[in-house]
Amino acid sequence: MKIRFRPDSTRADLASQRALKPRSKRVFDILAPVLFFFYLLVVVQIALGLYWLWDGYEWFRLVRGRLSSHAGFYAPVTALICPCKGAEPGLEDNLTALTKFEYGNY
Repeated sequence: MKIRFRPDSTRADLASQRALKPRSKRVFDILAPVLFFFYLLVVVQIALGLYWLWDGYEWFRLVRGRLSSHAGFYAPVTALICPCKGAEPGLEDNLTALTKFEYGNY
């Protein structure tokens, strides 16, 4: 770009007409590692998403298989809580009925 000199030009005018120096390459040197790191994170995120999707499918198959099979002798310990307040009619019959369950582990 040529600088045109006019008799009424000031130094500011001449400075604004000067060609801009191209930015040094060092400013953009950081872009390549940043883009590499970004794409690496994208690939890792996609891989984790696919793994968790597969893991969810395996869990679903496990649950479906367990629901279709017989429970067998599975009888976890159970706690029976019966809140009572005062003596009401039929309380003794209700409490006796709660102890007559056919469940061996409560």
